[in-house]
Amino acid sequence: MNDSSADSFSPRLLRQAQEGGYRLINAVSLKEQLERGSIFLVDVRDRADYEAGHIPGAICYPLPLTIQARLFKRWWLKKLLCNEGCTNVVFYCQDVNSLRSDSAARAAVISGFPDVYNYPGGLEDWVSRGLALETGPCCEPEHHL
Repeated sequence: MNDSSADSFSPRLLRQAQEGGYRLINAVSLKEQLERGSIFLVDVRDRADYEAGHIPGAICYPLPLTIQARLFKRWWLKKLLCNEGCTNVVFYCQDVNSLRSDSAARAAVISGFPDVYNYPGGLEDWVSRGLALETGPCCEPEHHL
């Protein structure tokens, strides 16, 4: 996948990505990859936010705010989302100031996903570019203990 050039992201975001072991993607590249069907897009915002409007094709996987819940979600991440079968996983949340997509991308790297991306601009950037949203229920993958 062709991710965007380094100069389009702040030094803080570049540092987070390097520390987390994932890459960053911008809206243009994300839209191209979505049109090709070559990525797995995951919205980590709250259920209500997802249902109010999300990037078309994104699945709902709310990332809890507590450390314990995040660890539980990380443990189930690979099994729930694609069970060894997906590459080019992109996470996004609300905007560049939210850390949920960074946490999700780091968890995916730790879980062994081979190609992990963070769309740090999130929904706010997507909407600011006039790109379409869709609405619908959050059908978060179920886990079984």
